Amino acid sequence: MLAWVIPVGLLAVLAVAMTVTTDRALTDRTGRYRHPGLGILLLSWAAVLVFAASYWAMAARHNQFVGLQTRLDALYFTGVTMATVGYGDIHPSGQLARGVVLVQLVYTFAFLVGGIAALRTRTRAVIAHGIGG
Repeated sequence: MLAWVIPVGLLAVLAVAMTVTTDRALTDRTGRYRHPGLGILLLSWAAVLVFAASYWAMAARHNQFVGLQTRLDALYFTGVTMATVGYGDIHPSGQLARGVVLVQLVYTFAFLVGGIAALRTRTRAVIAHGIGG
């Protein structure tokens, strides 16, 4: 159980950081916060790595996946899940893995919506007022 504290804690920190980054991008009227996309991109990649490490651990220690045999498989599965493609070559077989995949889907949509909203608002501000240009 202690092994789950680290990934859950990291995901919580990333969620807070994404919320703060998105809020700053949405509410900045001064132009001081010029590149919200970079922060959003880095936070998204960090989340991908946390999920991939979690999937690798579940496959290696708990046999929760079919077809996931390497770290690259874990990264690949994370990307396929994030894109909601689902080729079926790797899939969760255990309830724990299925639960984590569902968490990743919600997490991905929240990151995506927050990131798009922040970038859209920032782009409108730049076009309308020339802020940050």
